[in-house]
Amino acid sequence: EVAGFVRLRLNGVAGGIVDLGYCEMLVNGHVDTLRDQWSFADRYIMRDGPQEWELFFWKGFRYLQLTFRNCPKPVEVESVSLLFTSYPVKYRGSFECSDPLLTKIWEVGRWTLQLCMHDGYEDCPWREQGQWLGDAQVELMANYMTFGDVALGTKCLRQFAQGQTEEGALPAEYPADIAVYPTRQTVPSGIPTFMAQWVSMLLDHYRYTGDLKLVSELYPNLVRVISYLGRFIDADGLLNNVPGFAFLDWVPGLMPSPMGGEGELTGVNCHYYRALVDAAALAGLVGEKNQQGDWLSRAEKLKRAINEHLWSEQHGVYAHVRRASQLDSRLAVHDSILAAYAGVAPAERVSLSFAKLFGKPRQDVAQIGTPYFYYFYLEALRAAGRHEEAVEATRQAYGQMLEAGATTWWEHFGGHASLCHAWSCAPNYDLSAYVLGVQGTEAGFAGLRVEPQAGELTWAKGIVPTPRGDVSVNWKREGTRFELSVSAPMKAVVELSVPARSLEATRLISKARAQKQAFSGGRARYWMQGPGTFQVESHS
Repeated sequence: EVAGFVRLRLNGVAGGIVDLGYCEMLVNGHVDTLRDQWSFADRYIMRDGPQEWELFFWKGFRYLQLTFRNCPKPVEVESVSLLFTSYPVKYRGSFECSDPLLTKIWEVGRWTLQLCMHDGYEDCPWREQGQWLGDAQVELMANYMTFGDVALGTKCLRQFAQGQTEEGALPAEYPADIAVYPTRQTVPSGIPTFMAQWVSMLLDHYRYTGDLKLVSELYPNLVRVISYLGRFIDADGLLNNVPGFAFLDWVPGLMPSPMGGEGELTGVNCHYYRALVDAAALAGLVGEKNQQGDWLSRAEKLKRAINEHLWSEQHGVYAHVRRASQLDSRLAVHDSILAAYAGVAPAERVSLSFAKLFGKPRQDVAQIGTPYFYYFYLEALRAAGRHEEAVEATRQAYGQMLEAGATTWWEHFGGHASLCHAWSCAPNYDLSAYVLGVQGTEAGFAGLRVEPQAGELTWAKGIVPTPRGDVSVNWKREGTRFELSVSAPMKAVVELSVPARSLEATRLISKARAQKQAFSGGRARYWMQGPGTFQVESHS
Protein backbone atom coordinates (compact mmCIF):
# COMPACT_ATOMS: atom_id res chain seq x y z
CA GLU A 1 0.00 0.00 0.00
CA VAL A 2 1.21 3.52 -0.83
CA ALA A 3 -0.11 7.05 -0.71
CA GLY A 4 0.95 9.81 -3.03
CA PHE A 5 0.76 11.69 -6.31
CA VAL A 6 1.05 9.53 -9.44
CA ARG A 7 3.35 10.90 -12.18
CA LEU A 8 3.41 10.02 -15.86
CA ARG A 9 6.20 10.79 -18.30
CA LEU A 10 5.45 9.81 -21.89
CA ASN A 11 5.71 10.65 -25.57
CA GLY A 12 2.06 10.98 -26.42
CA VAL A 13 -0.37 11.46 -29.24
CA ALA A 14 -2.93 14.27 -29.40
CA GLY A 15 -6.38 13.21 -28.23
CA GLY A 16 -5.17 9.90 -26.81
CA ILE A 17 -6.62 8.99 -23.45
CA VAL A 18 -4.92 7.50 -20.39
CA ASP A 19 -7.33 6.17 -17.73
CA LEU A 20 -5.77 5.56 -14.31
CA GLY A 21 -7.59 3.19 -11.95
CA TYR A 22 -6.65 2.62 -8.30
CA CYS A 23 -7.52 -0.19 -5.90
CA GLU A 24 -6.31 -2.35 -3.02
CA MET A 25 -7.49 -5.69 -4.42
CA LEU A 26 -7.32 -7.09 -7.94
CA VAL A 27 -10.38 -8.74 -9.47
CA ASN A 28 -9.46 -11.34 -12.09
CA GLY A 29 -6.04 -9.76 -12.34
CA HIS A 30 -7.33 -6.27 -13.01
CA VAL A 31 -8.21 -3.10 -11.11
CA ASP A 32 -11.93 -3.03 -10.40
CA THR A 33 -12.95 0.61 -10.07
CA LEU A 34 -16.56 -0.30 -9.21
CA ARG A 35 -15.76 -2.33 -6.10
CA ASP A 36 -18.04 -1.69 -3.10
CA GLN A 37 -19.70 1.33 -4.79
CA TRP A 38 -16.35 3.15 -4.62
CA SER A 39 -14.75 4.26 -7.85
CA PHE A 40 -11.33 5.89 -7.91
CA ALA A 41 -10.07 6.80 -11.34
CA ASP A 42 -8.55 9.70 -13.23
CA ARG A 43 -8.45 10.47 -16.95
CA TYR A 44 -5.59 12.24 -18.73
CA ILE A 45 -5.95 13.42 -22.35
CA MET A 46 -2.60 13.62 -24.11
CA ARG A 47 -1.13 16.07 -26.54
CA ASP A 48 1.53 15.33 -29.14
CA GLY A 49 5.13 14.86 -28.06
CA PRO A 50 6.99 14.55 -24.74
CA GLN A 51 4.94 15.47 -21.64
CA GLU A 52 4.80 15.00 -17.89
CA TRP A 53 1.70 14.98 -15.71
CA GLU A 54 1.09 14.58 -11.98
CA LEU A 55 -2.09 13.99 -9.94
CA PHE A 56 -3.58 17.08 -8.32
CA PHE A 57 -4.77 15.16 -5.23
CA TRP A 58 -3.01 12.20 -3.63
CA LYS A 59 -4.45 8.70 -3.74
CA GLY A 60 -4.02 5.70 -1.47
CA PHE A 61 -3.79 2.34 -3.26
CA ARG A 62 -1.95 -0.92 -3.68
CA TYR A 63 -2.48 -1.37 -7.42
CA LEU A 64 -2.49 1.12 -10.31
CA GLN A 65 -3.74 0.23 -13.78
CA LEU A 66 -3.21 2.34 -16.90
CA THR A 67 -5.60 1.91 -19.81
CA PHE A 68 -4.79 3.65 -23.13
CA ARG A 69 -7.65 4.55 -25.46
CA ASN A 70 -8.11 6.36 -28.76
CA CYS A 71 -4.43 6.22 -29.73
CA PRO A 72 -3.92 6.18 -33.54
CA LYS A 73 -0.22 5.47 -33.13
CA PRO A 74 2.05 3.97 -30.46
CA VAL A 75 2.61 5.89 -27.21
CA GLU A 76 6.03 5.67 -25.58
CA VAL A 77 5.75 5.47 -21.78
CA GLU A 78 8.99 6.67 -20.24
CA SER A 79 8.02 6.21 -16.58
CA VAL A 80 5.20 5.78 -14.11
CA SER A 81 6.17 6.91 -10.63
CA LEU A 82 4.79 8.10 -7.32
CA LEU A 83 5.60 11.13 -5.20
CA PHE A 84 4.99 9.59 -1.77
CA THR A 85 3.21 11.70 0.82
CA SER A 86 2.34 11.28 4.49
CA TYR A 87 2.54 13.21 7.72
CA PRO A 88 6.25 13.90 8.40
CA VAL A 89 6.68 11.13 10.96
CA LYS A 90 10.00 10.22 12.50
CA TYR A 91 10.81 6.57 13.09
CA ARG A 92 11.71 7.13 16.73
CA GLY A 93 10.10 4.03 18.19
CA SER A 94 11.13 0.44 17.53
CA PHE A 95 10.32 -3.07 18.70
CA GLU A 96 11.99 -6.46 18.26
CA CYS A 97 11.63 -9.68 20.19
CA SER A 98 12.43 -13.39 20.11
CA ASP A 99 9.19 -14.06 18.19
CA PRO A 100 9.68 -12.83 14.58
CA LEU A 101 5.90 -12.80 14.09
CA LEU A 102 5.39 -10.20 16.82
CA THR A 103 8.25 -8.12 15.41
CA LYS A 104 6.60 -8.23 11.98
CA ILE A 105 3.21 -7.31 13.43
CA TRP A 106 4.70 -4.18 15.03
CA GLU A 107 6.43 -3.16 11.77
CA VAL A 108 3.31 -3.65 9.64
CA GLY A 109 1.41 -1.54 12.17
CA ARG A 110 3.96 1.25 11.82
CA TRP A 111 3.50 1.37 8.02
CA THR A 112 -0.28 1.18 8.32
CA LEU A 113 -0.32 4.03 10.82
CA GLN A 114 1.94 6.23 8.71
CA LEU A 115 -0.29 5.76 5.66
CA CYS A 116 -3.25 6.96 7.73
CA MET A 117 -1.57 10.17 8.91
CA HIS A 118 -1.67 13.21 6.62
CA ASP A 119 -3.30 16.48 7.64
CA GLY A 120 -5.11 14.50 10.33
CA TYR A 121 -5.58 10.97 11.59
CA GLU A 122 -7.46 9.05 8.91
CA ASP A 123 -9.46 5.87 8.92
CA CYS A 124 -7.80 4.81 5.65
CA PRO A 125 -5.87 6.32 2.71
CA TRP A 126 -7.89 4.55 0.00
CA ARG A 127 -11.57 5.21 0.71
CA GLU A 128 -12.80 8.05 2.94
CA GLN A 129 -9.51 9.54 4.13
CA GLY A 130 -11.71 10.72 6.99
CA GLN A 131 -10.83 11.62 10.56
CA TRP A 132 -13.13 9.38 12.61
CA LEU A 133 -13.09 9.85 16.35
CA GLY A 134 -13.07 6.18 17.38
CA ASP A 135 -10.30 5.39 14.91
CA ALA A 136 -8.29 8.32 16.23
CA GLN A 137 -8.26 6.91 19.77
CA VAL A 138 -6.35 3.83 18.65
CA GLU A 139 -4.12 5.86 16.31
CA LEU A 140 -3.28 8.29 19.10
CA MET A 141 -2.13 5.52 21.43
CA ALA A 142 -0.21 3.66 18.70
CA ASN A 143 1.47 6.88 17.61
CA TYR A 144 2.83 7.54 21.11
CA MET A 145 4.81 4.32 21.01
CA THR A 146 5.70 4.42 17.32
CA PHE A 147 6.43 8.00 16.31
CA GLY A 148 6.01 10.07 19.48
CA ASP A 149 4.25 12.86 17.60
CA VAL A 150 2.22 15.30 19.69
CA ALA A 151 0.98 17.90 17.20
CA LEU A 152 -1.46 15.76 15.22
CA GLY A 153 -3.19 14.51 18.37
CA THR A 154 -3.51 18.04 19.73
CA LYS A 155 -5.06 19.14 16.44
CA CYS A 156 -7.42 16.15 16.44
CA LEU A 157 -8.74 16.82 19.94
CA ARG A 158 -9.27 20.51 19.13
CA GLN A 159 -11.03 19.82 15.85
CA PHE A 160 -13.62 17.51 17.36
CA ALA A 161 -14.25 20.12 20.05
CA GLN A 162 -14.75 22.70 17.30
CA GLY A 163 -17.42 20.46 15.79
CA GLN A 164 -19.40 20.22 19.05
CA THR A 165 -23.10 21.03 18.75
CA GLU A 166 -24.98 23.48 20.95
CA GLU A 167 -26.41 20.51 22.84
CA GLY A 168 -22.91 19.21 23.54
CA ALA A 169 -22.73 16.27 21.12
CA LEU A 170 -19.44 15.66 19.33
CA PRO A 171 -19.29 14.70 15.64
CA ALA A 172 -18.28 11.17 14.75
CA GLU A 173 -16.10 12.48 11.93
CA TYR A 174 -14.46 15.88 11.51
CA PRO A 175 -14.70 17.90 9.38
CA ALA A 176 -18.27 16.71 8.78
CA ASP A 177 -21.75 17.74 9.86
CA ILE A 178 -23.30 14.29 10.03
CA ALA A 179 -22.51 10.61 10.14
CA VAL A 180 -23.89 8.54 7.29
CA TYR A 181 -23.43 5.06 8.79
CA PRO A 182 -24.31 2.38 7.99
CA THR A 183 -27.47 2.63 5.86
CA ARG A 184 -26.99 6.00 4.16
CA GLN A 185 -29.37 7.58 6.67
CA THR A 186 -28.26 10.87 8.15
CA VAL A 187 -27.41 10.63 11.84
CA PRO A 188 -27.15 14.18 13.21
CA SER A 189 -26.40 12.92 16.72
CA GLY A 190 -23.28 11.06 15.67
CA ILE A 191 -21.82 8.11 17.59
CA PRO A 192 -22.24 8.29 21.39
CA THR A 193 -19.49 5.77 22.13
CA PHE A 194 -17.02 7.96 20.20
CA MET A 195 -18.07 10.99 22.26
CA ALA A 196 -17.20 9.16 25.47
CA GLN A 197 -13.91 8.02 23.94
CA TRP A 198 -12.93 11.64 23.21
CA VAL A 199 -12.83 12.24 26.96
CA SER A 200 -10.45 9.31 27.46
CA MET A 201 -8.32 10.52 24.57
CA LEU A 202 -7.91 13.92 26.21
CA LEU A 203 -6.71 12.33 29.45
CA ASP A 204 -4.36 9.95 27.61
CA HIS A 205 -2.94 12.86 25.64
CA TYR A 206 -2.32 14.81 28.85
CA ARG A 207 -0.63 11.85 30.51
CA TYR A 208 1.70 11.44 27.55
CA THR A 209 2.44 15.11 26.90
CA GLY A 210 1.85 16.87 30.23
CA ASP A 211 0.00 19.57 28.26
CA LEU A 212 -2.25 21.05 30.94
CA LYS A 213 -3.00 24.12 28.80
CA LEU A 214 -4.86 21.97 26.29
CA VAL A 215 -6.88 20.38 29.09
CA SER A 216 -7.86 23.85 30.39
CA GLU A 217 -8.71 24.99 26.86
CA LEU A 218 -10.98 22.02 26.13
CA TYR A 219 -12.45 21.66 29.62
CA PRO A 220 -15.68 23.55 28.71
CA ASN A 221 -16.19 21.09 25.82
CA LEU A 222 -15.60 18.25 28.24
CA VAL A 223 -18.28 19.52 30.61
CA ARG A 224 -20.77 19.82 27.76
CA VAL A 225 -20.23 16.34 26.30
CA ILE A 226 -20.49 14.69 29.74
CA SER A 227 -23.68 16.68 30.37
CA TYR A 228 -25.09 15.78 26.96
CA LEU A 229 -24.65 12.04 27.46
CA GLY A 230 -25.83 12.25 31.07
CA ARG A 231 -29.26 13.57 30.07
CA PHE A 232 -30.14 10.07 28.83
CA ILE A 233 -29.76 8.41 32.26
CA ASP A 234 -33.02 6.67 33.15
CA ALA A 235 -34.73 5.78 36.43
CA ASP A 236 -32.51 2.70 36.83
CA GLY A 237 -29.36 4.80 36.49
CA LEU A 238 -28.42 3.62 32.98
CA LEU A 239 -28.00 5.39 29.67
CA ASN A 240 -31.11 4.51 27.68
CA ASN A 241 -31.99 5.15 24.04
CA VAL A 242 -29.11 7.52 23.38
CA PRO A 243 -29.62 9.08 19.93
CA GLY A 244 -27.24 8.20 17.15
CA PHE A 245 -25.35 5.11 16.06
CA ALA A 246 -24.15 3.19 19.14
CA PHE A 247 -21.16 1.65 17.39
CA LEU A 248 -19.00 -0.97 19.08
CA ASP A 249 -17.72 -3.14 16.24
CA TRP A 250 -18.73 -4.33 12.77
CA VAL A 251 -20.51 -7.58 13.62
CA PRO A 252 -23.50 -8.96 11.68
CA GLY A 253 -26.58 -9.21 13.88
CA LEU A 254 -25.07 -7.04 16.58
CA MET A 255 -25.19 -3.62 14.97
CA PRO A 256 -27.79 -1.24 16.44
CA SER A 257 -29.95 1.12 14.43
CA PRO A 258 -28.10 4.22 13.22
CA MET A 259 -31.01 6.28 14.56
CA GLY A 260 -30.67 5.02 18.15
CA GLY A 261 -33.52 3.90 20.38
CA GLU A 262 -31.95 0.55 21.20
CA GLY A 263 -32.48 0.51 24.98
CA GLU A 264 -29.88 0.18 27.73
CA LEU A 265 -26.78 -0.98 25.85
CA THR A 266 -24.00 -2.38 28.02
CA GLY A 267 -21.21 -1.19 25.73
CA VAL A 268 -22.46 2.40 25.63
CA ASN A 269 -22.83 2.46 29.41
CA CYS A 270 -19.33 1.06 29.93
CA HIS A 271 -17.81 3.68 27.65
CA TYR A 272 -19.70 6.39 29.54
CA TYR A 273 -18.50 5.04 32.89
CA ARG A 274 -14.90 5.23 31.66
CA ALA A 275 -15.55 8.77 30.39
CA LEU A 276 -16.91 9.85 33.81
CA VAL A 277 -13.88 8.48 35.64
CA ASP A 278 -11.48 10.09 33.16
CA ALA A 279 -13.42 13.37 33.21
CA ALA A 280 -13.12 13.42 37.01
CA ALA A 281 -9.35 13.07 36.71
CA LEU A 282 -9.26 15.97 34.24
CA ALA A 283 -11.46 18.08 36.52
CA GLY A 284 -8.99 17.54 39.33
CA LEU A 285 -6.14 18.72 37.11
CA VAL A 286 -7.80 22.08 36.47
CA GLY A 287 -8.84 22.58 40.10
CA GLU A 288 -12.53 21.79 39.68
CA LYS A 289 -12.77 19.67 42.84
CA ASN A 290 -16.56 19.89 43.22
CA GLN A 291 -17.07 18.77 39.64
CA GLN A 292 -14.52 16.00 40.15
CA GLY A 293 -16.44 14.70 43.14
CA ASP A 294 -19.76 14.90 41.32
CA TRP A 295 -18.49 12.93 38.32
CA LEU A 296 -16.92 10.27 40.54
CA SER A 297 -20.22 9.93 42.37
CA ARG A 298 -22.09 9.56 39.08
CA ALA A 299 -19.54 7.01 37.90
CA GLU A 300 -20.02 4.90 41.01
CA LYS A 301 -23.82 4.97 40.61
CA LEU A 302 -23.50 3.97 36.96
CA LYS A 303 -21.12 1.15 37.84
CA ARG A 304 -23.60 -0.23 40.38
CA ALA A 305 -26.43 0.04 37.87
CA ILE A 306 -24.50 -1.81 35.15
CA ASN A 307 -23.60 -4.63 37.53
CA GLU A 308 -27.13 -4.83 38.92
CA HIS A 309 -29.14 -4.63 35.70
CA LEU A 310 -26.88 -5.71 32.82
CA TRP A 311 -25.15 -8.77 34.28
CA SER A 312 -26.73 -12.06 33.20
CA GLU A 313 -26.57 -14.47 36.10
CA GLN A 314 -27.96 -17.17 33.83
CA HIS A 315 -25.09 -16.94 31.35
CA GLY A 316 -22.32 -15.64 33.60
CA VAL A 317 -21.56 -12.74 31.23
CA TYR A 318 -22.69 -9.16 30.68
CA ALA A 319 -25.76 -8.97 28.46
CA HIS A 320 -25.73 -6.95 25.28
CA VAL A 321 -28.83 -4.86 25.97
CA ARG A 322 -31.83 -4.52 28.25
CA ARG A 323 -35.20 -3.36 26.96
CA ALA A 324 -38.20 -2.69 29.19
CA SER A 325 -36.30 -4.18 32.13
CA GLN A 326 -35.69 -7.45 30.22
CA LEU A 327 -32.24 -8.66 29.20
CA ASP A 328 -31.96 -9.33 25.47
CA SER A 329 -31.18 -12.89 24.41
CA ARG A 330 -28.28 -11.75 22.21
CA LEU A 331 -24.82 -12.28 23.68
CA ALA A 332 -21.53 -10.79 22.51
CA VAL A 333 -17.97 -10.92 23.79
CA HIS A 334 -17.83 -7.13 23.42
CA ASP A 335 -19.89 -6.31 26.49
CA SER A 336 -17.85 -8.30 29.00
CA ILE A 337 -14.65 -7.03 27.37
CA LEU A 338 -15.77 -3.41 27.70
CA ALA A 339 -16.87 -3.97 31.30
CA ALA A 340 -13.33 -5.20 32.05
CA TYR A 341 -11.66 -2.46 29.99
CA ALA A 342 -13.66 0.33 31.62
CA GLY A 343 -13.16 -0.96 35.16
CA VAL A 344 -16.85 -1.75 35.66
CA ALA A 345 -16.53 -5.50 36.23
CA PRO A 346 -15.21 -6.82 39.56
CA ALA A 347 -12.32 -9.29 39.24
CA GLU A 348 -14.47 -12.35 39.84
CA ARG A 349 -16.87 -11.39 37.05
CA VAL A 350 -13.99 -10.74 34.67
CA SER A 351 -12.67 -14.24 35.35
CA LEU A 352 -16.08 -15.86 35.06
CA SER A 353 -17.19 -14.07 31.92
CA PHE A 354 -13.88 -14.58 30.12
CA ALA A 355 -13.94 -18.29 30.99
CA LYS A 356 -17.47 -18.54 29.60
CA LEU A 357 -16.72 -16.56 26.44
CA PHE A 358 -13.21 -17.60 25.46
CA GLY A 359 -12.87 -21.15 26.73
CA LYS A 360 -14.47 -22.65 23.62
CA PRO A 361 -15.83 -20.93 20.49
CA ARG A 362 -19.58 -20.44 20.89
CA GLN A 363 -21.97 -20.11 17.98
CA ASP A 364 -24.53 -18.28 20.12
CA VAL A 365 -22.13 -15.45 21.03
CA ALA A 366 -21.13 -12.66 18.64
CA GLN A 367 -17.35 -12.58 18.24
CA ILE A 368 -14.96 -9.70 17.53
CA GLY A 369 -15.37 -8.62 13.91
CA THR A 370 -12.59 -6.08 13.38
CA PRO A 371 -9.05 -5.41 14.59
CA TYR A 372 -10.39 -2.08 15.96
CA PHE A 373 -11.96 -3.85 18.92
CA TYR A 374 -8.65 -5.50 19.74
CA TYR A 375 -7.57 -2.24 21.37
CA PHE A 376 -10.21 -2.75 24.06
CA TYR A 377 -9.71 -6.52 24.16
CA LEU A 378 -5.96 -6.28 24.72
CA GLU A 379 -6.36 -3.54 27.31
CA ALA A 380 -8.95 -5.66 29.14
CA LEU A 381 -6.62 -8.67 29.16
CA ARG A 382 -3.72 -6.56 30.42
CA ALA A 383 -5.83 -4.98 33.17
CA ALA A 384 -6.80 -8.49 34.31
CA GLY A 385 -3.16 -9.60 34.36
CA ARG A 386 -3.74 -12.06 31.50
CA HIS A 387 -0.58 -11.05 29.68
CA GLU A 388 0.20 -14.29 27.86
CA GLU A 389 -3.38 -14.40 26.54
CA ALA A 390 -2.94 -10.89 25.14
CA VAL A 391 0.18 -11.89 23.24
CA GLU A 392 -1.39 -15.09 21.94
CA ALA A 393 -4.52 -13.23 20.84
CA THR A 394 -2.31 -10.84 18.86
CA ARG A 395 -0.43 -13.70 17.24
CA GLN A 396 -3.61 -15.44 16.17
CA ALA A 397 -5.60 -12.48 14.84
CA TYR A 398 -2.83 -10.53 13.14
CA GLY A 399 -0.88 -13.59 12.06
CA GLN A 400 -3.92 -14.75 10.06
CA MET A 401 -3.98 -11.46 8.18
CA LEU A 402 -0.29 -11.81 7.32
CA GLU A 403 -0.84 -15.38 6.12
CA ALA A 404 -3.63 -14.09 3.87
CA GLY A 405 -1.23 -11.62 2.23
CA ALA A 406 -1.74 -8.44 4.23
CA THR A 407 0.97 -5.79 3.93
CA THR A 408 -1.08 -3.31 5.96
CA TRP A 409 -3.76 -4.02 8.55
CA TRP A 410 -7.31 -4.47 7.33
CA GLU A 411 -10.53 -2.83 8.47
CA HIS A 412 -12.18 -6.27 8.85
CA PHE A 413 -10.56 -9.60 9.59
CA GLY A 414 -12.38 -10.97 6.55
CA GLY A 415 -10.34 -8.79 4.20
CA HIS A 416 -13.18 -6.92 2.53
CA ALA A 417 -13.67 -3.13 2.68
CA SER A 418 -10.50 -1.14 3.40
CA LEU A 419 -7.22 -3.08 3.42
CA CYS A 420 -5.30 -0.31 5.19
CA HIS A 421 -7.04 0.84 8.35
CA ALA A 422 -5.10 2.37 11.24
CA TRP A 423 -7.82 1.59 13.76
CA SER A 424 -6.17 -1.85 13.64
CA CYS A 425 -2.82 -0.73 15.06
CA ALA A 426 -3.42 -1.60 18.72
CA PRO A 427 -0.44 -4.04 18.86
CA ASN A 428 1.98 -1.16 18.35
CA TYR A 429 0.82 0.30 21.63
CA ASP A 430 0.35 -3.01 23.38
CA LEU A 431 3.71 -4.59 22.54
CA SER A 432 5.70 -1.49 23.43
CA ALA A 433 3.75 -0.69 26.59
CA TYR A 434 3.64 -4.23 27.99
CA VAL A 435 6.27 -6.47 26.34
CA LEU A 436 8.94 -3.77 26.36
CA GLY A 437 7.04 -2.59 29.42
CA VAL A 438 7.36 1.20 29.14
CA GLN A 439 4.58 3.31 30.64
CA GLY A 440 4.48 6.80 32.09
CA THR A 441 3.73 7.13 35.80
CA GLU A 442 3.70 10.95 35.82
CA ALA A 443 2.39 13.36 33.21
CA GLY A 444 4.78 14.08 30.38
CA PHE A 445 6.98 11.15 31.44
CA ALA A 446 8.40 13.00 34.43
CA GLY A 447 8.18 9.51 35.88
CA LEU A 448 8.07 6.16 34.09
CA ARG A 449 7.91 2.46 34.81
CA VAL A 450 9.64 -0.28 32.84
CA GLU A 451 7.88 -3.54 33.69
CA PRO A 452 8.32 -6.16 30.94
CA GLN A 453 5.71 -8.89 30.72
CA ALA A 454 7.94 -11.53 29.20
CA GLY A 455 5.60 -14.51 29.01
CA GLU A 456 7.27 -17.18 26.88
CA LEU A 457 9.55 -14.70 25.09
CA THR A 458 13.28 -14.90 25.76
CA TRP A 459 14.28 -11.37 24.77
CA ALA A 460 12.98 -8.04 23.55
CA LYS A 461 14.50 -4.70 22.75
CA GLY A 462 13.31 -1.40 21.41
CA ILE A 463 12.75 2.30 21.89
CA VAL A 464 9.74 4.17 23.21
CA PRO A 465 9.65 7.88 22.26
CA THR A 466 8.55 10.32 24.96
CA PRO A 467 8.28 14.12 25.02
CA ARG A 468 11.42 14.18 27.19
CA GLY A 469 13.53 11.84 25.07
CA ASP A 470 13.67 8.30 23.74
CA VAL A 471 13.71 5.48 26.30
CA SER A 472 15.73 2.46 25.21
CA VAL A 473 14.94 -0.97 26.66
CA ASN A 474 16.76 -4.27 26.30
CA TRP A 475 15.86 -7.37 28.28
CA LYS A 476 16.65 -11.06 28.02
CA ARG A 477 15.94 -14.22 29.96
CA GLU A 478 18.12 -17.33 30.27
CA GLY A 479 16.66 -20.01 32.49
CA THR A 480 15.76 -18.35 35.78
CA ARG A 481 17.98 -15.36 35.08
CA PHE A 482 16.42 -12.13 33.85
CA GLU A 483 18.46 -9.06 32.79
CA LEU A 484 16.92 -5.64 32.14
CA SER A 485 18.78 -2.61 30.82
CA VAL A 486 17.07 0.77 30.47
CA SER A 487 18.52 4.00 29.12
CA ALA A 488 16.53 7.11 30.05
CA PRO A 489 18.19 10.25 28.68
CA MET A 490 15.98 12.67 30.63
CA LYS A 491 15.57 13.67 34.23
CA ALA A 492 12.82 11.41 35.47
CA VAL A 493 11.96 8.99 38.22
CA VAL A 494 12.53 5.58 36.63
CA GLU A 495 10.96 2.49 38.17
CA LEU A 496 12.39 -0.89 37.13
CA SER A 497 10.25 -3.97 37.72
CA VAL A 498 11.53 -7.49 37.04
CA PRO A 499 10.29 -11.02 37.83
CA ALA A 500 12.11 -12.42 40.86
CA ARG A 501 11.69 -15.00 43.60
CA SER A 502 12.73 -12.43 46.22
CA LEU A 503 14.34 -9.04 46.53
CA GLU A 504 17.55 -10.73 47.65
CA ALA A 505 17.60 -12.65 44.34
CA THR A 506 18.18 -9.41 42.43
CA ARG A 507 21.28 -7.37 41.77
CA LEU A 508 21.35 -3.76 40.63
CA ILE A 509 24.11 -3.08 38.11
CA SER A 510 24.14 0.67 37.77
CA LYS A 511 26.16 3.72 38.69
CA ALA A 512 23.02 5.30 40.09
CA ARG A 513 21.96 4.47 43.61
CA ALA A 514 18.49 3.05 44.07
CA GLN A 515 16.27 5.48 45.96
CA LYS A 516 13.77 2.80 46.94
CA GLN A 517 13.30 -0.93 46.56
CA ALA A 518 10.40 -3.27 47.14
CA PHE A 519 9.13 -6.77 46.44
CA SER A 520 5.55 -7.87 45.81
CA GLY A 521 3.59 -10.16 43.53
CA GLY A 522 6.69 -12.00 42.37
CA ARG A 523 8.41 -8.83 41.11
CA ALA A 524 11.27 -6.74 42.45
CA ARG A 525 11.08 -2.98 42.03
CA TYR A 526 13.79 -0.32 42.04
CA TRP A 527 13.34 3.43 41.82
CA MET A 528 16.12 5.49 40.18
CA GLN A 529 16.64 9.08 39.19
CA GLY A 530 17.48 9.71 35.51
CA PRO A 531 19.16 10.54 33.23
CA GLY A 532 21.21 7.38 33.06
CA THR A 533 21.45 3.75 32.05
CA PHE A 534 20.15 1.35 34.65
CA GLN A 535 20.59 -2.41 34.77
CA VAL A 536 19.10 -5.01 37.05
CA GLU A 537 19.61 -8.77 37.15
CA SER A 538 17.20 -11.15 38.86
CA HIS A 539 16.43 -14.83 39.38
CA SER A 540 12.88 -16.15 39.43
